[in-house]
Amino acid sequence: MKRVLPAVAAVLGSAAFACATTTPAHAVESGFVYLQSGERKTLESPEERRCYDLTGEQGEGFKPVYNGAVVTAILYSDATCHRPFVFLSPGPAFDLPPFAHSVRFDPDV
Repeated sequence: MKRVLPAVAAVLGSAAFACATTTPAHAVESGFVYLQSGERKTLESPEERRCYDLTGEQGEGFKPVYNGAVVTAILYSDATCHRPFVFLSPGPAFDLPPFAHSVRFDPDV
C-alpha cells in the first residue's frame, strides 16, 4: 500500500501538470482585427494570398490591432496590394498610423 500511494500521487500530479500546460491562459482573438474611423472590425478566417481592400467609405486607411491569422499579414499603402510597407507577424500589432488600405496573408513570408 505504501508503494501504491506515491504512484497514484505521481500520476495525478502528471495529469494536473498536463492540463495546466495545455489550457490557454486567456482567449486569443481570431481573424485580423483592425480599427477604421474609430470602429473595431474583424476580418474572420482570411484566405491566404487573397488581397483584401479595406479602404473605408471615405477613402481612409485602417490601423491593425491584432493578426490572429497563422501567417504573416502584409499591409499595403494602396487598395490593390501593390505597394507593401509593413509585414505583420501573427500576434498583437505594434502602434502604426492608419495608412494601410489593403492586406494580404502570405504563408511564404
